[in-house]
Amino acid sequence: MALFASRFPRTDKLASGEESVPRLYLTSATNAPATGVMRLSYFTAEKTEDITQIKVYTGATAAAATPTFCAFGVYTEALNGDLTLVASTANDTTLFAAASTAYTKTFSSGFVKRAGTRYAFASLVVSGAAVPSFASIAPQAAAEMAIAPKLSGQITGQSSIPGSITNASIVPSGMFIYCVLLP
Repeated sequence: MALFASRFPRTDKLASGEESVPRLYLTSATNAPATGVMRLSYFTAEKTEDITQIKVYTGATAAAATPTFCAFGVYTEALNGDLTLVASTANDTTLFAAASTAYTKTFSSGFVKRAGTRYAFASLVVSGAAVPSFASIAPQAAAEMAIAPKLSGQITGQSSIPGSITNASIVPSGMFIYCVLLP
């Protein structure tokens, strides 16, 4: 893969901010998790920069009714796979009312994203009705996405963004949600 990357370097990277997955591979397929399922999308930062906001896109499906909890978080990954929250957004139940729409939120407190560090982006929606789908890479084999280094995972039964997550509590997920971390 390194040989391929050196011969064909990506020229489509964002000038400002960093994406969790290349935009080139996105789909807006219906991929909505169940209510209270926090989806995790892992990536390794390529550049160091101050981060204050996050942008996420809804997919083909909007939220069916006003959710009771909508928030995002960013975690750092320890060598053993445990996660520690470094930034999160406040609950905003006005999010996800429209399909195929960008939603940008400011973190409660910014952080410095460091090149070479592994991060996990988290999205959580709690609702009594259908939850929205998100722009993502089309569903993949969940077991393959869980092989170290993980690409995705999920935690069920959540009502808020937790401050830390043990690796043992993360179950495989075949969904890799797109987000952009912004200065």
